[in-house]
Amino acid sequence: MDKQNSKEASVRTLERGLDILALFIESEGKGKTMTEISQLIGLHPSTTSRLLGALEKHNFLSRGSENRQYVLGSKLLQIADTAATNTSLSTASLPMMRELHLEFNESVSLYVAKGDMRVVLERIDSTQPLRLSVTPGEVFAITRGATGKVLLTWMSKEERNKILSNCDDRIEPEEFERIRMRGYAVSANERVHGVYAVGAPVFNSRGEIVGALGLSAPYSRYSDEICERQAQRIKYYAQRISLSLGWKAE
Repeated sequence: MDKQNSKEASVRTLERGLDILALFIESEGKGKTMTEISQLIGLHPSTTSRLLGALEKHNFLSRGSENRQYVLGSKLLQIADTAATNTSLSTASLPMMRELHLEFNESVSLYVAKGDMRVVLERIDSTQPLRLSVTPGEVFAITRGATGKVLLTWMSKEERNKILSNCDDRIEPEEFERIRMRGYAVSANERVHGVYAVGAPVFNSRGEIVGALGLSAPYSRYSDEICERQAQRIKYYAQRISLSLGWKAE
């Protein structure tokens, strides 16, 4: 089989796997046997069995030991939970981000952790000529920048140590303690030279960090007084977002 045919076969396999998962969405997760799935998607039982085996191996589906029916697996449920969390997080955050943006006319971002990286979930750019632009979906190192350090500070120590052990950036434990005590982080010239940033944590109803609200600006507009005022307002708006997600302030 040449490369082109191999790619086409891989795409067909992926499409068939997605067709199987779509069956469970259409039936609101109701369990199905291999025979039922084979008939519904019009595939030979042996092909269906191989696809189901792969989906089960990667936890997209699971199979009951008694009725042998397939149901949605933990991996797919995790993806759905993450998507729902990010949607509600965006909905809760955008009004606060707009208010913060109006106060300072600096760029405001909402980041979420993705493994050892941080991802821009939402962004409102400054309207000033001198600004740093990023777009939702962009990915940056979690070990650099104020929002990255905020995400690291409030994640579990085990997860944080694992990330730090696999990167070249060195952050002293005392820095995380300072960030936790202040309730915000400040960075300057870390990811991009000539830019400073301030970030604060956003929590869910279980008190877990789900995002970091941040403001970034050219260092030419920095002063200790302005930065402190921005930090306090970012904390305020991050707490308002957290409260709307069910977080209970201690």
